[in-house]
Amino acid sequence: MWDIAILSITLSFALVVSFIFYNQLHPVQIRVLVWAMILWLTAEVLGHAYYQVTKKSNHFIYNLYLLPEYLVYFFIFYRSYISPLFKKVTIYASIAFIIIYIYNIFSLKHFYSFSYFVNNVGQLLTLALCFLYMAELLMQETFINYFRIPLFWIATGLMFYCTGNFVYNCMLGYILKNNLDPEGSVYMVITSVTTNVQFGLFTIGLLCNKPWIKVK
Repeated sequence: MWDIAILSITLSFALVVSFIFYNQLHPVQIRVLVWAMILWLTAEVLGHAYYQVTKKSNHFIYNLYLLPEYLVYFFIFYRSYISPLFKKVTIYASIAFIIIYIYNIFSLKHFYSFSYFVNNVGQLLTLALCFLYMAELLMQETFINYFRIPLFWIATGLMFYCTGNFVYNCMLGYILKNNLDPEGSVYMVITSVTTNVQFGLFTIGLLCNKPWIKVK
């Protein structure tokens, strides 16, 4: 249980802030992020409890969590983009991810073993959407105080988290083959740092009390 406590250090702050300012969160789609954080915590607790009680693999719980996890991010960016082209890209990315998820988890029978491939695809697509959002934000002709925009912080947190975990997961085959992280300590450190930084940046974004104005 200590690993969940470490991973949720900044999550607790993010949840407290989100509960206090829930009705003031703008844009409205950011409120979905609150439920996504609750879902993350629920998946971690259920996964830990299932393993402790049954002593069986809990990978299927995390596989089930992958789909709503990334679709929430796609939805937030879809509602936040100004460009119709970027909105279409988000729709296509969502459809592609759902197809890959269903094929990999169910057709290839990876339901009971965690699908790093699906996770990597989700992280890669999320990174791409983050870059598109940042590009759209930076290309605005009017002056914008980025530090007062909640989604700027949220996108930054997602970029930090996805980059760190994506790099490790891409190297996972090499790491396992050469037994470079036999106890998973390196993975735990990377996950702890990226997760806490992510939720820490989420907290900053949720604390942006100034009404969020959609850039024009």
